[in-house]
Amino acid sequence: MMGRLFLVLQQFDPDAGSYSAVFRRLAEHATKQGYSVTITCDRKTGQPAEELTAYATIRRFPSIRAPVFSMIIAALRRAHNTRAYFKTVTLTSDDIIIANGEAALGLAGLPYVLRAGDQPANTFLENMQRGKVRFISRIARRIHILFQSIIEKRVLRKANGLIFASSETRDLFVQTYALRTTPWFVPRSGIEPRPIRATPKKMSLLFIADAHDRIRKGAQDLEQALPTLFDEFKELMLIHVGQPFTWDVPAWCQNRIRSVGRIPWDAIHEYYEQASIVVSCSLSEGFPNVILEAMAAGKPIVTSDINGINEYLEDGIEGLVYHKGAIDELIEKVRFLLKNPGRARSVGRAAKTRIRALAYPVYERAVLEFARQVRQGRAQDFNLLKRS
Repeated sequence: MMGRLFLVLQQFDPDAGSYSAVFRRLAEHATKQGYSVTITCDRKTGQPAEELTAYATIRRFPSIRAPVFSMIIAALRRAHNTRAYFKTVTLTSDDIIIANGEAALGLAGLPYVLRAGDQPANTFLENMQRGKVRFISRIARRIHILFQSIIEKRVLRKANGLIFASSETRDLFVQTYALRTTPWFVPRSGIEPRPIRATPKKMSLLFIADAHDRIRKGAQDLEQALPTLFDEFKELMLIHVGQPFTWDVPAWCQNRIRSVGRIPWDAIHEYYEQASIVVSCSLSEGFPNVILEAMAAGKPIVTSDINGINEYLEDGIEGLVYHKGAIDELIEKVRFLLKNPGRARSVGRAAKTRIRALAYPVYERAVLEFARQVRQGRAQDFNLLKRS
């Protein structure tokens, strides 16, 4: 037995979403390497308090859903539960703790590797200034960001090793919180490359966002672009995956949008196969898994210039990048790929080749070895995105 691996998370649903998939794959790999894996997280309605799987023991703790400041209250309750649990655990030098974001709040005094958030809280606030929200929502957001930054600073400074989405986001965290020299690893996620089994039968764009996240995901930019694109390309459809919402587009555009709702994680690749182009319009992200999944599927991507994007793909080669809020540029990038299907296919193939560096078998080995070396006090910085 190699030792124990503890994954300290906010939530974990083994059969849903790319977020949980990252940790499930890591747990499966660690188990094969001889580690005993425990996952701790909040308990949602209908989930058992303890679950034994082939790859981990999942321990779920009671959580609180408050009508106001829910994230802050949930984080404090989670920290209490985490602290209480680890008081029952005697760690050895072979044991590893990897914590996700503010879930590390209850680990004070313990050695851990932190999977940092998307970007510093204040950077998120700056990025979201373009989003149209009510005044009261802006005030609530600022209060939320204040507490988020306090928690963020604490868990980052206490960590023995750090995992970031990109070198650019690492630099933002270092500058924002004056972080000391701590071993770091890039990126935060791996991906499973999939073979393309079908060619799209219809011209379509794929956009993925839930209703509660529509502003952050930039749906308002796409709403402004769609009438022009639909008018020019008479057969073009938009496939929207995620919790449905009402699209703010002219009535004649509505029947060109197909909202399919939330899709199980293991079935999402079918929608990538149907798409001609994947569009990501995010205002603020660490790095959206939709881009990784599109690249793994060999699909051409049009994406906003979120932090770190150029570390993942080269503009014009492995994807097309536009400036956030530049609607005319977004339209032009999509138009170019729709009018040049041969170029679109070559962009997709280049993206698929590029993303092999993050294939799960490669990523799992690298991140677990990094965490092991951090525990032993001999880790070096490691960047899977660095081009040879």
